[in-house]
Formats: sequence, structure tokens, C-alpha cells
Amino acid sequence: MNTNGLRIAREEGYAEHLAKAGVSTVFLQFDGLDDQIYQTLRGAALRSTKLRAMENCKAAGLPVVLVPTVAPGVNDQALGDILRFALEHAPHVRGVHIQPISYFGRCGLEAPEKRLTIPAVLRRIEQQTQGLMKAADFGGGGAESPYCSFHASYLRKPDGSIKALPRKRSQCCCVKSSDARDFVSQQWSGKAVGCDGDSDTSSLDDFLRQTVENTFTVSGMVFQDAYNLDLARLRRCYICEVDTERGMVPFCAYNLTDINGKALYRK
Repeated sequence: MNTNGLRIAREEGYAEHLAKAGVSTVFLQFDGLDDQIYQTLRGAALRSTKLRAMENCKAAGLPVVLVPTVAPGVNDQALGDILRFALEHAPHVRGVHIQPISYFGRCGLEAPEKRLTIPAVLRRIEQQTQGLMKAADFGGGGAESPYCSFHASYLRKPDGSIKALPRKRSQCCCVKSSDARDFVSQQWSGKAVGCDGDSDTSSLDDFLRQTVENTFTVSGMVFQDAYNLDLARLRRCYICEVDTERGMVPFCAYNLTDINGKALYRK
């Protein structure tokens, strides 16, 4: 579930309700550890609210992925802090999913001439983690344009260090949507295939569970806006919205807005 976490933080028992309803993982909007960042991007001091949402999810047994929107000059120098914070709270925090900001006219920031690209994000990660995570650890997405996404997985060791796991070869996108959903759910929820948490485990099942629980993922997606729309990227997009008039519309095209935030295609 994608959420800003406000209701999870403020409503007692809501995280438990979500867990009982079948939510496997919470993608939590988490822009940093400084209230000034939230004031700029969200218009309110939300640090304590985000931390409370995390605590409530942990109490309910809901894994969390931290999802920062990263804006140049606002929190692009906070990536190292966010990643270290996430590692400190693993395995409850399963990873970090970074989204360089797209400009839809919502928070008053103007689109700069130079964007925060994937290589720029990876350089910041390596610099700000003092080489704990390296740019070379990351690869592109499965089937979309290499300008769209990045991904790396790490194994957390008992001494607190991490080891980059081998990058998997790109997977074909020709699968059912249910297959893709189940894969994402399994990856972020930290559940090992074939392991029943309520039963006695063999040594192999225990090994598999420990491996999955100690896997930490860092990924990201760069969404397009009206200023940097790239038709080559759109043609390779397989994340589409179904529209009654236009059929299958690439996600970034469907969510375009003008500078005042008015949607151009989305109803």
C-alpha cells in the first residue's frame, strides 16, 4: 500500500486493521529526518508523524519500505542519512525506494535546467554512505527504459555490514499482472517461499527465512513530467493505465499535468 502514513500514525488500531485486511507491505512516503524537508515538500512538519507511523506498522507486523521524493537543494544531500536510518531499522524496514522529484506544480518548486538523474542519485548514494553502497552495485530495471529505474539488493551480515548481491538478469515483462503483483509482494514483505511462519522449520527453511529477512533493497523510479517527456521512454513503458477513450496509456503520460497541477489526460 502506498501511503503518506498520516492515518496510520494518528488512528489507533488502523495498522492492525490493514494487516488483517491483507496488506503485505507499506510503501511509506518518507522524505528525510529533518522537519525543514517536510515543510518544503509537504507544507508541514511531519518527522514525528512518519516515525509514529513506522512504529505502528512494526507493532502490527507490517513491513515498511521508505519512499523519499528527492529534490535538488532540498534533500538530495540526505540520501545517506535515510539509507543508514533504514538499515538501522531493518528487518522491519525492508528497503528504500527513491523517487527523484517530478514537477507537477504541487509544492511550488520550479523545474531546474539540470535534473536529478539516475547517475547523479547513484553518485550521491556512494558519496553519502562513504562507499558502503556503491554505484556499481546498481543495475537497471526489468524491461522499461534504463533511464526509468535502478535497483540493488544487499545482504545484511551479523556484524552490521552489508554485501551487495549479484544483479539478476532483466526479466521479460510478458507475465500476468497477478504474477508481477505477487513477485513485488514477496520481495518487499520479506516472506520466503515455502516457509510457514506458524510451523516448525527445517534447517533449510530457517536458512531461507534468515536470508530473506536480512535482504535489504534499494531501488528507484524516475517519473517524467511535461518538461522532460521522452517518447522513446514512453514507447518502452509497460506500466500503463487503462483509459476508456485511449486504451492502454503509459503511466507517465497519463499523469501529466500543466504547471498549475491540472491533469492533461487523467479524468
